[in-house]
Amino acid sequence: MLQMRPRLPMRLPGEKRKNGIIQLLQSMNNQNYKAPIGFASGFVYRIFPQVSNESIEACLNLGCGAFELHTNSSREDMDLAANLNKKELEKFEFTSFHFPKWKDKDEARRILSQTRKLHEIFNFDAITVHADLFMNDHDIFDSMDLPFSIENMDTQKETGRTLEQMKEIMSGNNSAVTIDVNHAMDNDPSFKLAQDLWDEFGPRVSHFHLSGLGEAKGSHLPLFKTGQNRLLDFMKGKNLPIIIESMCENLEEAKKELEFIKNY
Repeated sequence: MLQMRPRLPMRLPGEKRKNGIIQLLQSMNNQNYKAPIGFASGFVYRIFPQVSNESIEACLNLGCGAFELHTNSSREDMDLAANLNKKELEKFEFTSFHFPKWKDKDEARRILSQTRKLHEIFNFDAITVHADLFMNDHDIFDSMDLPFSIENMDTQKETGRTLEQMKEIMSGNNSAVTIDVNHAMDNDPSFKLAQDLWDEFGPRVSHFHLSGLGEAKGSHLPLFKTGQNRLLDFMKGKNLPIIIESMCENLEEAKKELEFIKNY
């Protein structure tokens, strides 16, 4: 099984989640604590829409302790997200929001405004933004006091892929980092890049994205199918939340994927 570096829970029972609590509790010690694992909201997209209470309930019923909400960029989808069951989302130890892609600055500002409203409702632990998009339009994020976490990119993107590019992006802001292990492996199958990202940004990492990599660009496959155990080997000793981005055909596959990762 994965041996986790000791940390305290991100939220004490009965207490409201606070901004920055992850960073605070990372400096504390509890030998029995294990960081939460869960899915991104579209994990069984063939059964439940990614923005739905059914997706949240399914994740909770599987025993997940973490959940990342994904939406598309439309005003309607983000409005739908604002009406999700807050009490159910609060049952997760860790919740994050994946900032949607945008086509121009005007749309980015509108999405940012709606994201702020979502954060006021749900108080996310992290708001993940793709590194390439953040770098191109970082000025619109500078004035926002939100828990942004910048995600490294795969080979389909021009920026945010390498260690040097990520260092440049992160040097001008105080955001956290989301390490997507699938993306790192796509750029460097030797896993040197993944390790370099961890060595450089470890104290700033809010959580990991984890999934198997297929032949098709941008694929997110279940690890129990791909057998890419090196991704799980890399995760050993890193006691931070894991968001599984594997696309599962049904809840049985999702259960198998969760158990495979937990019990590795």
